[in-house]
Amino acid sequence: MIKKFLYVIIAAIILTAFSGMGTHSAHAEEQRSFFTKLEQKEQLVISIEWENEDDPPYVVFEAPDGTLYNPAEEREGTMVSSGFTTIYYCIEEAPAGDWYVIYDKKSNEKIYIDPVKNSSVFAITDLTVSDIDTDSCKVSFTIPYDEDRSFNYKIYLTASDSERGQEIGSAWARTNQPVEYTVDMKSHQTYDSYRVYVYAYFNTDGVDIFDAVYSEPFSYINKDQAEVHTPVSLGIMPDDLTVTINYEPEWNYHYLAAVFVKSVPEGGTEAVWDEEPYFFEESDNNSHKSFTFSYGDAEEIRVEFSEKYMSRGVYSTPKTWTIDLKQIPKVSFENIEATNKDSIEVDYEGFTAQTKGIVTVAGANGSDIDKEEPGTAAVSLKDSGSFLVEIPEDNSLVSLEFNYAEDIAVRYEKEIFRDITAPRIYMSEDYSDVTATEDTYIVSGTVTGAESLTIGAEQVTVDAGGSFVYEIKLSAGENVIPVVASDAAGNSARYTIKITKKDVASAETDNTGDKSSDSSDDSSKSLPDKIKDLLGPVADYIAGILAFVIALVIILIAVFTWKKGNETPAGTAAFRLLAVLTVISFISTAVVSVIYFVLKKRNNSFAFAEKAVSSVSDAYVLLEREKTLMHASIIGACIFGILAIATVTVGIIRHVKSKKA
Repeated sequence: MIKKFLYVIIAAIILTAFSGMGTHSAHAEEQRSFFTKLEQKEQLVISIEWENEDDPPYVVFEAPDGTLYNPAEEREGTMVSSGFTTIYYCIEEAPAGDWYVIYDKKSNEKIYIDPVKNSSVFAITDLTVSDIDTDSCKVSFTIPYDEDRSFNYKIYLTASDSERGQEIGSAWARTNQPVEYTVDMKSHQTYDSYRVYVYAYFNTDGVDIFDAVYSEPFSYINKDQAEVHTPVSLGIMPDDLTVTINYEPEWNYHYLAAVFVKSVPEGGTEAVWDEEPYFFEESDNNSHKSFTFSYGDAEEIRVEFSEKYMSRGVYSTPKTWTIDLKQIPKVSFENIEATNKDSIEVDYEGFTAQTKGIVTVAGANGSDIDKEEPGTAAVSLKDSGSFLVEIPEDNSLVSLEFNYAEDIAVRYEKEIFRDITAPRIYMSEDYSDVTATEDTYIVSGTVTGAESLTIGAEQVTVDAGGSFVYEIKLSAGENVIPVVASDAAGNSARYTIKITKKDVASAETDNTGDKSSDSSDDSSKSLPDKIKDLLGPVADYIAGILAFVIALVIILIAVFTWKKGNETPAGTAAFRLLAVLTVISFISTAVVSVIYFVLKKRNNSFAFAEKAVSSVSDAYVLLEREKTLMHASIIGACIFGILAIATVTVGIIRHVKSKKA
């Protein structure tokens, strides 16, 4: 017999509760005083009484080992029964020694705290449940007590020892006499671990005296139960460690599923079944329903599914599956998340019998095997092997499903991305044929759609925006360095850098020699780059030189031809407009050229090389800015030259006409 609570209270002890020796009168502050001494470990019952119903006192008991017992707090091994101005507090196994009480009477003039002596226990004993006879059983028990009196009791039927369950009967009886109650089990479903819970109680002076006990478990088979008629099946996903109970609900039916788990307990060596199952209930029958359970590290599971018609109130005989999870055949997909191939490999093992599997590619139109319908294909599985499944571009969900047993399907699946788009490489300059005299050369650019970037044999860091800067160490002669950007799917893009390292004297000779051997592809260069290549080193300064010379000429012409006497020769307005535009373009080009020279000098310094190592994106921005300013200065010089020529021409024509006049 299992007792959940054992509570001791007797009406007769109230008379002794007011004895002078055990009475504590308290002041309106917390105090500590000796309470009682126990010679051995025993049950300690304490009565607490006060005057003010609205302001109960604060009372805590201190055990010999210093443990505090507070009647206002729940604690294992204690029970409390409360009235309006009375509390009975029971400590089941109070240790031997001196006990103290800590109390604050609050607004009460007096409080009375006393141990209850010589009391008998109001306790349920000899609880038994008879064998089932024609769908009924008898519950019997006795409550020995030192007072012959009546009490009430309630009987519950439960599937565990942690809850009351469903009330199945109630009555009254007398202490010291056998109690017997017949329970009708017809309205209950078949179950192998029922328990009876008995709750007995009476009230004295406003205080409930009670005890409650669970019976030993017993089984019951309801022979009148119907079979499950609702379509139901199991779906197991080994990769997710889940089992799903799928069913098609019907109106006015209530469904119950229980999952039992067999696993190795912590610290154990052998798998054992859990004592209690995991329950799932559903009575909302508006649509297709399912229960999903995560079985974790279980070795076996048992699933029971029952139904009942609402008005009948009795569940059907459960439909049961027992599954050894270790015996389920294994399927694995190629261990990749993305690929540029048009198929992936599927491996399988553990198929002891010829099994038909269905391969599905979500959103695709089949695989390299015969199609039963668009997006699916049948495959024969036996022992172990592998096969290929075609996949489309973009994201796909590839799955393989097969029947493991009756109404049990097993499904493996994998998400995969087929990517056939290669990354792109954008170099900040044309490095396909470069001549250098230094031992190192800095290259930069951006990549898109790449997971990794290598220059030569070195892995290069790319910032969040895809920018990179890399310093190449040069050896004498021609240096050919591949730049390769790759993505997760295996796609790659390639760019070849070719830098010829020469000494300074050799480089100067080449600069003054025949340029016809230049092997670069001029067709791919912009107009400013072509002009720069044509002019060579002078290109860096041509904008400023040209702007200065032409501006000087225009200023001289303007001084001599701006106005002659009080006459205003023909073409004066056009000349003045062109002169103003020319001066504006000169100033703009000069400012841009100065900024370009300053930035170019800084980008060729050691400080820039250090910056490139610490911040790829910042270095790339500076190189792009230098290139933009160079283009702007060359274009500005060209515009300035055109305006200057027009201004000079108009000025000369105007001057000639004024002479003839």
